[in-house]
Amino acid sequence: STTIFLQASRSQKLVAERVAALDTVSFVLEQMAREIRTGSRFAFDTSGSYACSQPAVSCWSGIRFINYRGAAVSYRLGVSSEDTSVGSRYIERSEGDGTPLRLTPRNVRIERFDILEYRDGRYPRALPRFTISLTATGPFTEPLELQTTVSPRIFYYQWINTPVLP
Repeated sequence: STTIFLQASRSQKLVAERVAALDTVSFVLEQMAREIRTGSRFAFDTSGSYACSQPAVSCWSGIRFINYRGAAVSYRLGVSSEDTSVGSRYIERSEGDGTPLRLTPRNVRIERFDILEYRDGRYPRALPRFTISLTATGPFTEPLELQTTVSPRIFYYQWINTPVLP
């Protein structure tokens, strides 16, 4: 009877930890999408760019833009060289030249963080669409795959071809 109670208590704690981590990672993805939706003047982190298999698509590991308040914001994959624990790879957000803030919890490792940019070559002034996808590991039984697609709502659009992320 005591053994069953202890096992149930441990299981409940593990489930609560998994649910909390899932909620946090989902919230981070939604926060990014919401801020991109109202942003403009997009630029990308070219240090992690790679060739995409799909036409009219570019793949990036970070994004920088002007948010609705007029502040320069960037989201990217942060990697800690000192920390070798599960949480050594995470999503970070910085505003202006400020210190990047870690957004994902320490018990979650972001294995993959991609921003895919879709442009229609027939309409050069059309707004792009961005698909943000990530793979997270940690207290989950299997790797967690999340993805969302967003396009800016602002109709005036200025493209920046020079990379602005370090």
